[in-house]
Amino acid sequence: MDYTSKEEKNPNEAASEDTEDKQQTFPHSFESYQKEEVAKLQGVPAPGKILVRLTGTNYVTLAWNSPDNISTFELTCFSPTTTKTYTVINATATEVEDLCPGTEYRFSLVSVSANGDRSLRSEVTACTRPVPPDKFKAENVGPTSVTLIWDASGCEEKKFHIVCYQNKRIIQEETTQSGSVVFSDLIPGNKYSFHNTIVLPNGIQSKEAVTYAQTKTNIQSLLQDLGLEQHYPNKLTLKDVLQIDMRSVSDEPAQSPSSLPWLFLKKLMMQLLREDAFEQYVKYISSYEHFVKGWISDQITKQFSNGHEMSELEERYLRGITTEILEAVKMAQNETYEDGIKGFIQCICRKLGQKLVIPKDALEIVMVLNNASQDSFACWLTKSVEEIEQTLQEQLKKINIKQKLSKLKMKPQDELFKRVFGCGKQCPFCKTPCEAGGEAHSEHCASVHRPQGLGFYINESDKKLVTDICSTDVHSEQKFKCFETNYEYHPYKKYREIFPDWHIPADVSIQASDYWKYVMARFNTKFAEEYNARPADIPFAWKLIKKEQAEKSLKESFSIK
Repeated sequence: MDYTSKEEKNPNEAASEDTEDKQQTFPHSFESYQKEEVAKLQGVPAPGKILVRLTGTNYVTLAWNSPDNISTFELTCFSPTTTKTYTVINATATEVEDLCPGTEYRFSLVSVSANGDRSLRSEVTACTRPVPPDKFKAENVGPTSVTLIWDASGCEEKKFHIVCYQNKRIIQEETTQSGSVVFSDLIPGNKYSFHNTIVLPNGIQSKEAVTYAQTKTNIQSLLQDLGLEQHYPNKLTLKDVLQIDMRSVSDEPAQSPSSLPWLFLKKLMMQLLREDAFEQYVKYISSYEHFVKGWISDQITKQFSNGHEMSELEERYLRGITTEILEAVKMAQNETYEDGIKGFIQCICRKLGQKLVIPKDALEIVMVLNNASQDSFACWLTKSVEEIEQTLQEQLKKINIKQKLSKLKMKPQDELFKRVFGCGKQCPFCKTPCEAGGEAHSEHCASVHRPQGLGFYINESDKKLVTDICSTDVHSEQKFKCFETNYEYHPYKKYREIFPDWHIPADVSIQASDYWKYVMARFNTKFAEEYNARPADIPFAWKLIKKEQAEKSLKESFSIK
């Protein structure tokens, strides 16, 4: 059996058939080596076309079709400075590691017969990804401009392509070879995301480094002048989000905190069943954590959009801040100060204490008013704070829930995932998620496993998806192979030698739930197409399971949690 554990998109795949020499110069020994062996090449079938499946910053994954009666291949990796040769046995895929980021390599593959003869060569070139820009951040943010900086050392021959987005729409683009850029003509009070990629001369790009910045508004500038910027009313806490969400994000109320995880998971899986969308199942299985976090985010957005909880929280926080300031001003008015306005302001600062720290440079702005009337200044200050509160309330009504939640430093979907869905680890065979709960556990486990074909497992002999479940296989004499075993067969009974963090009960009596039997039977052909395999031999009883039975199975499985 075989499976693929990485899912990163390959930027070289579209160009993997291009085997022409690039501008880089590879060792001259490659051509001479090729000529010397031509005499030995007759009679040994060559491997099929080499495909570049994955590329990372330091690895390239290759795959090819195997000729009949050939089990050994010799792979040579050429770079401008080195040549390495690998022997691949009983496998038609391999991952070449310890490569240099942002470097082009040529790979040459030959079949090797039992008596040592070699075939003609199949070749392909691939370029590893460069490392994303480091230390990428917004250094200066104004009402209409943002200055971005990053570490550009060691990137003299590379370019940086920076794109400014707002609500997934491209606003501006810049290309530079330096370590900084300024985006101007932005709109005050708007949030932007900035995506920075390194681009090699051959067009290969790194992953994006992303940072965010929100341009300041005129109100924020005033708050900054007064030293109140940190109290801009987006201080909705994660605790408040969780309190509301835990009450009503599920279709049924949670009887206790311990029952909440199963209500979440039940609702998610029920939604998948009712939507009956194959693509959603693939995302849930192959990108579990990302999919679930997106689903949680949608649930939170839906919950807050349907009620008044968010506006009530904002009003409470904003009213609390302004009340503290106004009370401090009122109390300070009851005293007389020899040094005038300066002493009055210092008294306000003392009364606010650590609740509101006003920087010294902000105080200097108003010190020029030292000869002004204390009562007049207090009246102006009180009126200004009240106007700010009213203006902020009006602004907050115009901001949608997604923008408000995005202001939280700790994302609620990330925290809820940790609290509700645990560590996020998946069974290496069937991709069922760990049920241990929370993050503080040393061993991953799941009460019921899925058919392994859902987790990309394929029978090596006939290339069909597998319907076995893990708890049965670890009790049998079956073997598996995967990337972690270097594509060599390993006994299921000794799976912990490869996956020591997982505990899978060896019990042939445990069956996959009707829910997952229904899903695999329903989308058998589509899963096979998605995983580049042949459809599984679905047991006849699975084909008889109806959606209503799958739903009943789901409800029963969660009722015993």
